[in-house]
Parts: sequence; C-alpha cells; structure tokens
Amino acid sequence: MKFVNEGHLGGFVAADEEYPYGDPLTYTPRVWEYLMQRYRPSRIMDVGCGQGHAVKWFLDRCKELYGEVPMWFPPAFYVRGVEGSRTAIDSAVVHRLYLLHCDFTQDSVAPNGALDLVWSCEFVEHVAEEYMNNFLQLFGHAKVVAMTHAFPGQEGHHHVNCQEAAYWEEKMKALGFRLNKKASAESRDVAENSHWQRSGLIFEKTGGFP
Repeated sequence: MKFVNEGHLGGFVAADEEYPYGDPLTYTPRVWEYLMQRYRPSRIMDVGCGQGHAVKWFLDRCKELYGEVPMWFPPAFYVRGVEGSRTAIDSAVVHRLYLLHCDFTQDSVAPNGALDLVWSCEFVEHVAEEYMNNFLQLFGHAKVVAMTHAFPGQEGHHHVNCQEAAYWEEKMKALGFRLNKKASAESRDVAENSHWQRSGLIFEKTGGFP
C-alpha cells in the first residue's frame, strides 16, 4: 500500500494493482448504495475525494439511475469531487472535469447550485479548527451530509482536529442540520471493515426528511 504524503493536506493511498480503489477502508460501495436508495440524490459532491474513486462510483450509479442525456440538454445529474492535492487530481480515475481543486486552509469552493448529498470520508480531521468554516460553508449547500471523523488521540498523518461525534453534531446543528441516528446506524451496519463503520454520521437539513 503506497501512501502519498501531502503535508498539511494529509495524503492518500495511491491506487495500484493490489489496491485498485486506493485505501480499502474508504471504499464503501455498500454505504453509497444505501445513501442512493434512501435519498435518491442527483447532485452529489465528495469533499476530500483523493483520486476520485467515490466520484467515479457515484457517476456510474447516477448514469444507471437517471440515464445519460445529450450534451445540449441540462444534465440529469451533477457529481463532483473536491481535493487539495494536485498529485491526486493529476492521477485521478475520473476526468478533471469532475474535480475541483481547493486547499481549505486557504479558500473555499461553492458548488454549481444546491446539493442533495455531500460525502466526506477521512477528511475533516486533517483541517485545523481555525480553517474549519471553509469546508463547513460548502457542507451547508447540501440537504444531506455523510461524513466520518477521527476521535481524540486517533493516530494518523496530520490529524489536527480529532473530536468526538458530539462536537460535529453541534457544528452541523449550527448550519441547520440534525443527526439522523437511525440512518447512521443502518449505514454502519452495511459498511463492514471501513472508516465508515467506526465513525460514519449522516446529517440531514432540518425539516428536509422524515
């Protein structure tokens, strides 16, 4: 397993023959399918997407669900990834058209309209608290945010904001989200051996879902 160290950006596990999807602990198609079935999102963004493995999965799944349309029609779906590492973007498994570069210690990024779903796995702990609002601002554009987090004391490269779940629940509540404990638990049950199984949380915009 080859880990590419990207300093304050954290890093990523590069895909190769042995690990075709990069870090196997972040590749969770059963969780993604749960999210697709529960929320039927068509506008999706992966924040901290690495080489874009989740982006590719969501793109392929949206094509199955919503179909592809001619270029001159409005797109049936919108899937994008956001990543701070240019190395990851340059070696991504999807076209650069689907990727946005952003170092959240310096800036933020806004999607092209509202989002149905933000997916963010093994990302938030790599951004210092002083810069946190840069990505929370992006989270606020979504109806649903599905994210993992690192716990206090959890080892890992450039883990600078490791918190209990209650911390993130308060931050998301301030943005108008509530934690759906049932959905979080159900999605963890299908996650198997993964980061999502340990700390996955699903937040929904208040009043948006039953």
